[in-house]
Amino acid sequence: MKRQEAYNAWKDKKHQIDISESFADDVMKQIYQYEQKKKMPLFDIERLVEFISVHPLLKTGFIAAGAITGIVRLIVLILIILNRGVING
Repeated sequence: MKRQEAYNAWKDKKHQIDISESFADDVMKQIYQYEQKKKMPLFDIERLVEFISVHPLLKTGFIAAGAITGIVRLIVLILIILNRGVING
């Protein structure tokens, strides 16, 4: 029975550990700090979209660039069709 007594003494001692009232708050603070310290990604698409949507000049620039790209693409396509593939060989 010596082993059982030693085990019970250890169990009783383990139950006497004092945990502070703010233990859970301290753990959550450390977790939050750990998350804050993580390295931010070099390129974040969500931040880019948010940045563009906030600035009207950037929105206008992207819309103009898209429109110009579309028009140039149509012009090249029409030229290829009208030249009956001469450009392609």
